[in-house]
Amino acid sequence: MTADEVRRIRRGLGLTQKQFGNLIGGVHRRTIRKWENGENLVNPMAAATIAVLGDKRSAKPAMLALLDHYRRDMAALSPPE
Repeated sequence: MTADEVRRIRRGLGLTQKQFGNLIGGVHRRTIRKWENGENLVNPMAAATIAVLGDKRSAKPAMLALLDHYRRDMAALSPPE
């Protein structure tokens, strides 16, 4: 998975780096930044999760509903960055 793919998927989901990291398993914002800048490679488990999130045609409806719920919760709890 390329740096551009990670960034495109995260932005497509409308998430900050911090929110995206939390969604894919508690990955620190700094790690997401390094992935997006090409400084570090995405580990295989995270890459698989990101790929599923990025392909809404193959993502299960329950996962997409969970993502929508998560985004609403994060918007309510977090001030804009």
